[in-house]
Amino acid sequence: TQDFVLDQMPCVLVVDDDIAGPNAQAYYTSTLDALRVPYDRWDTSARGDPAVDDLLDYQAIVWFTGQPWGLPFGPPVSTR
Repeated sequence: TQDFVLDQMPCVLVVDDDIAGPNAQAYYTSTLDALRVPYDRWDTSARGDPAVDDLLDYQAIVWFTGQPWGLPFGPPVSTR
């Protein structure tokens, strides 16, 4: 027999949707690092919004916009 160890899969996804205005990623990732919580990062500027299938592997999603005003979450909403 042979023993081996698998790396722990991150259970948290950090979605960076702040378009660097202001860049708030460090506030979230430094806290998770201090707590030794493994996480994956998703940058919407580079990859677009994650699909539902991308989110299903995670127990928690931290999705931040960095914007202090109330813009709609998700795709733009059209009005009549």
